Order: sequence, then structure tokens, then C-alpha cells
Amino acid sequence: MATNWTIFVYTSDRVGAGTDANVYMQVFGAKSSSAQFSLENKSSASKNKKLFEAGQCDRFDKSMPGDLCNPQRVRNGHDNKGTQHSDRAAD
Repeated sequence: MATNWTIFVYTSDRVGAGTDANVYMQVFGAKSSSAQFSLENKSSASKNKKLFEAGQCDRFDKSMPGDLCNPQRVRNGHDNKGTQHSDRAAD
């Protein structure tokens, strides 16, 4: 059984924040973990919207394993695509 989650990613507004890279995430819960998945535009209305721009909040709707329960930690990363990569700050 799957559960629908809404994930919000806030990109810092610091100079140099943001990325053109493909970003991925994996969520680890109390009982299980998700598979690694890409954070990408799925809806036709937002296909042309650039993700992960400085000062921007991006929303993603994702189906997750039902037995994930409460999230314990998140692993995120990117594929180094693009020319600018500053240090990440994640909460």
C-alpha cells in the first residue's frame, strides 16, 4: 500500500544558490525506506519551470511506501550537471 506525500524543497537565497543539476532524494523511515527518486516536474503546467532556483520553493507530489511511517532521515544529491555548484545547506 502506498501513501501520497507532498515534498517541499526550499533553495537558499544566498548568492550562488541554486542548481541546474538533476536532483534526487531517498527517504528513510522507522520501518522501511523509499527507492532513490528524481525530483522533477511532472505536471504539464510546470514542465517549463526551472527547479532549484535561488530563493525558490519547489513542490513535488510523490507516492511512497505505506510502511515508511515517520521519516527518520533523508538522503539527497545531484548529478553535477551544470557549471555552478556551491556547498549545500540542508535542514
